[in-house]
Amino acid sequence: MISIRADDQQINFDNRSFVLNEKDLGYIEASHTNFKGVNQIGVYHTYSVLDTREINLTGYIVEDVETNKRQLLRLVTPLRPFELLVDDKKIVCYANTTPQFSYTYPEFNKHIVKFMIEAYCPQPCFTNRNKTVANLALWNGNFSFPLELSASGIAMGTKTVSTIADIENNGDIETGMIVEFTAKSSLKNPSILNVNTREFIKINKTMTANETITINTNYGEKSVISSVSGNILNLLDAESTFLQLSRGINTIKYDAESNLNGLVVTMYYYEKFLGV
Repeated sequence: MISIRADDQQINFDNRSFVLNEKDLGYIEASHTNFKGVNQIGVYHTYSVLDTREINLTGYIVEDVETNKRQLLRLVTPLRPFELLVDDKKIVCYANTTPQFSYTYPEFNKHIVKFMIEAYCPQPCFTNRNKTVANLALWNGNFSFPLELSASGIAMGTKTVSTIADIENNGDIETGMIVEFTAKSSLKNPSILNVNTREFIKINKTMTANETITINTNYGEKSVISSVSGNILNLLDAESTFLQLSRGINTIKYDAESNLNGLVVTMYYYEKFLGV
């Protein structure tokens, strides 16, 4: 099913109030950069980038026409983005115009009105509706009922032993991520390393107990924020890279220069798809 969502409101094209007649989810054009040497046959290709996506939807409002027309105008406006939901995927869109309505009979009367939505997507890839969460290092609780106490005490939790995890990106292209370092107790200089590429992210900071450092590696959103100190981009190690997850398996290792056992590492990311 296809839906539109904005401001915690949603319109479903479910053939009840709204009927979707035509949908054009567009495609992605690419821009290629190359250069040509003297007397060279052909060109040398340097890189390619993906451009935006155009979306066009045409349908009918077939119930409570005036109320639903007003709702569509509120959700689809050029002044703010809306999400287009397609089955289990989504994409962020910006309307090129307000929704266009037919005002000629028979496509406009008290029982039915035809509409058309034209929008573009600055980020042209669809993503999963919900982000993927990967716990590289976490504590598992052991506390449960009935509780049996012994003279030697009880372990309230156990930490995962391995410092290496395989993170799978099932999307069509690489994707950025959000990495959270959380200190259960004081520790120094947390880091993660992509074992495959040898690229890493390292924060040159002594973390205090219960402090969380959030690193965003997504293009246009790159940041390093501490729950204690605020913006600490200046503490990012000079040789660090804002890691991207390649397609397939990415082997990630986490570390700290002191008290590794006190570090919890969580990664959040959206897989990206070229179409649905």
